[in-house]
Amino acid sequence: MDMSHRKQSLLVKAGNLLISVPALRKAAWKWSYNDFSRKDRGTSWDFLNYGYLGGDDEPAPLLEAEDERNRYCIQLYHLISRFVDLEGKVVLEVGCGRGGGLAYLAKYLKPKLITGVDIAENAIGYCKQTHRAENCSFRLGEAEHLPFEDATFDVVLNVESSHCYPSVERFFHDVARVLRDDGVFFWADLNAARNDDKRISNVGCSTLPPTLTMTYEEDITKKVVKAMDLMNDDRERALLSMFPKVMREVTLENFGIKGSEFYDDMVTGKIVYLMRVYRKSRAS
Repeated sequence: MDMSHRKQSLLVKAGNLLISVPALRKAAWKWSYNDFSRKDRGTSWDFLNYGYLGGDDEPAPLLEAEDERNRYCIQLYHLISRFVDLEGKVVLEVGCGRGGGLAYLAKYLKPKLITGVDIAENAIGYCKQTHRAENCSFRLGEAEHLPFEDATFDVVLNVESSHCYPSVERFFHDVARVLRDDGVFFWADLNAARNDDKRISNVGCSTLPPTLTMTYEEDITKKVVKAMDLMNDDRERALLSMFPKVMREVTLENFGIKGSEFYDDMVTGKIVYLMRVYRKSRAS
């Protein structure tokens, strides 16, 4: 499907308008992810992220043959291993989606327990049926009102999800609440290079919780785009087979297929992809 040099359709414009309104953003993305799960019939999309391809100085994770097909998406999750050893830890992923990232961490990085929470009922149903390792579990819940007690987790991660939230600041404050002292919060997501771009939340969280301190930040946009390029053709073929013609342009736009406005904005830097690590200070 040639999307190069096209004008946006009314459907794409309407979708962008819908997600630009904070009060409607969460409902729009929830419907979108539930609809994807309804349409996925046998394609086994365990990952929906844009992927990551690091440089020669970044060792790639060793994967079993069955996981190689998801290598680029997995490598986005593997980044957390640079900052914290998950072995024996109690871990939470907020916005777990189809559960592939959580399943990778459970299998390879050996946390004591890892829990995934997501707002999309169909996605959680898929996760429960598909990912059944003893050290992982899934539950329905909202990112801004996490259904857990205070100081429950050693590590919280949030990968390519917070741009869907009406209030990123409320989410960050709830992360601080459920983290234990000296806990680590790993975050990676899209951000608008200009604050007047309202298609995604301003994920900078201008008012951090007093107990959270950012210890690392990196712009990984170019490394994400490299992975998008390598996955592009396979993803485009799969998406075209899944969605009716009327929905194809919107779907290809959301997945950043080459020729979409979103892809072009990533390439030109209008949208950037940031990775950050935060640590919760010990109570004084």
